[in-house]
Amino acid sequence: MAQIAREAGVSKQTVYSHYGSKETLLSAAIEKKCADYEVSIRPEDYDRSVREFLREFIFHFNALVISDAGTGMHRLCIADSKAASLFWEAGPVPIHLRLVDYLNAQTARGTLKIDNPDFAADQLLQMTKSSVHMRGVLGLPSEDERATLTEYLESCLEVFMRAYGQDA
Repeated sequence: MAQIAREAGVSKQTVYSHYGSKETLLSAAIEKKCADYEVSIRPEDYDRSVREFLREFIFHFNALVISDAGTGMHRLCIADSKAASLFWEAGPVPIHLRLVDYLNAQTARGTLKIDNPDFAADQLLQMTKSSVHMRGVLGLPSEDERATLTEYLESCLEVFMRAYGQDA
């Protein structure tokens, strides 16, 4: 909290009065980062082409998880179980649940054929993290993987659509 107050040019008490606790601040920071990377689902997204929407969604999601902030948060979670729990509830859980709702809606419309949207959402999210994410968490270079990231994410989308698309 002291570092945040210093960087913001305010007192620690000001930060505490606005957020109340480190936990609330961390949750707010995670939610903001997810919003910054547009890892969200808006009402109008339900009417877009599923393939077009999912392509955009997975590219935004991947950009978030491979960013310095994303890999840094994962490193923090490894070191601090309390931060890990807060992170899980503020970031991955809401993203997963929004994607499950979207997949349920598309299944109801007949644009996707998914028996278990919870599994399908998890499959898509885990698959699209890419090795760039793990290399970032471990502090390893990922230039070679980044060079083929677009191709990799397009392949992930193709695998998902083959499994769950109308023609699956």
